[in-house]
Amino acid sequence: MTILPSVSMLQRTLFTALPEFASIAWVEQIDSTNIHLMQEARNPQSQLARPALIGAHHQQKGKGRSGRQWVDNAGATLMFSCAYDVFLKPMQLPMLAPVAGIVACEQLRKTVGSAAQKRLTMKWP
Repeated sequence: MTILPSVSMLQRTLFTALPEFASIAWVEQIDSTNIHLMQEARNPQSQLARPALIGAHHQQKGKGRSGRQWVDNAGATLMFSCAYDVFLKPMQLPMLAPVAGIVACEQLRKTVGSAAQKRLTMKWP
């Protein structure tokens, strides 16, 4: 069941809502948003401008923390990855992603109607 807006509408909305992002892409399906961004970031020929966001209506090989599999509800789950230039000590990095996820969830709750707020949760594999 698809409840997300169309790919083109979602991408236009994100461009408007996130002007500080240098690169935003939303696709119908992808192997993994995380793998895609990691490959781009590590490719010396890549022109990936950061901060960058890539999202998908469906991930075929979604990847969570510590290599765990990410299972989505195609067309009904916001799945995206972001790439930033981060300047932290290595020991601070493990908590960065969960904290960013909580902040994103809280900000999304402010933008959706009250009926949808209860359905808006964060899943971390």
